[in-house]
Amino acid sequence: MKLAFVAAAALVASSAMAANQPITSTSAAVAIDTALLSANNITITAVGANTFSSATNVLTAPIASVSTSTNPGAAQINFGDTDGFALKVGTFGTLTFSDFTFDAATNTLVGDLKGSGLFLGGISYLDGALLTASSVVGNVGTDPLTAVTNSASSRPLYLAATSFAMAAGLSDYLSGLGLDPATIPVGQIVKTINIGSAPVIPPAVPEPSAYALMGLGLVGIALATRKRRA
Repeated sequence: MKLAFVAAAALVASSAMAANQPITSTSAAVAIDTALLSANNITITAVGANTFSSATNVLTAPIASVSTSTNPGAAQINFGDTDGFALKVGTFGTLTFSDFTFDAATNTLVGDLKGSGLFLGGISYLDGALLTASSVVGNVGTDPLTAVTNSASSRPLYLAATSFAMAAGLSDYLSGLGLDPATIPVGQIVKTINIGSAPVIPPAVPEPSAYALMGLGLVGIALATRKRRA
């Protein structure tokens, strides 16, 4: 009974630390490599509230929320549960990716992957690591994505993630089904994910004590110079 009470208290404390962070940025721009799609006989369509422009090769994905589990903590950028994109792989079937979350702690895009069709119908990879970016910069307001403090005020969200590769978890899952991950170049299809623009962070203003020390230093230099001349 005591152990159950402790476990429940710990769960409540953990949940209390989680917090949604209000933001002003509303959507992400995902650049897609359509040349690679064509070379592999793959076509892309937007799913849910997402939209895709064949003129710019950009998938626009609305952001549902941004949250942190600690204060400060790494940002979890959450997209719509039913939003995403579908890849029709020739005559093999369709792979639908949805329910994305970008985890700033691991630079990983997490989500669902479901297959349909004669050869891809057995795929069901849910809430797993899909892609990992090797280059990520970003902020919530002036806080870095990895150390976001709680705020009741809306702040701009900025993210620039590039150099994606298929996550190890997804690669292992596909291999376990007897599929060659190299024939599904998801990591190369997504070129960049961009949200907002880099914040302008003003330079730090010295404290009054710093000015006082600087003044004493200048006085000391002036006295030393006068003594040498004398």
